[in-house]
Amino acid sequence: MSKDYQLNDIVVFVNGVQIIKGVIDEKIIHQTQKEKIVKYFIRPYGRAEFVEIAPENIYDSFEEARACVISAFEKSFSKEMLKKRYNQTIKAIKDKHDAEMKSFNKDKKTVLDSIYLITDDFCNKLESAYQNELKKKQDNSKERE
Repeated sequence: MSKDYQLNDIVVFVNGVQIIKGVIDEKIIHQTQKEKIVKYFIRPYGRAEFVEIAPENIYDSFEEARACVISAFEKSFSKEMLKKRYNQTIKAIKDKHDAEMKSFNKDKKTVLDSIYLITDDFCNKLESAYQNELKKKQDNSKERE
């Protein structure tokens, strides 16, 4: 595995082929549907999380993968800077994917759609954790007064 991943990089492997910043082609998607194996490598804040799934029912399986990775993000969440860096990473990936999305027909989009579901859910969960941390800090400072 390459050592040049940065903190907060999100790297997706499909059947051992690295997909990052929207570089996805039809061949990879066909392989995935045929072999039914998708592997995620997610590195939230310096901690590696691997999720490997065999998606007979692709959306149910991605729900499971999402839960694993969200849990890792919530455990790693500690300060405001993480939220900012995370959102920048997601935005860069999504911007690259937007052009790619247009060139796929409906039956070839399941993998990309699932990646979007996961990243959107990350953002929502991280935002929620961030707001909870802010609220705790505000409550604590009110108690001291």
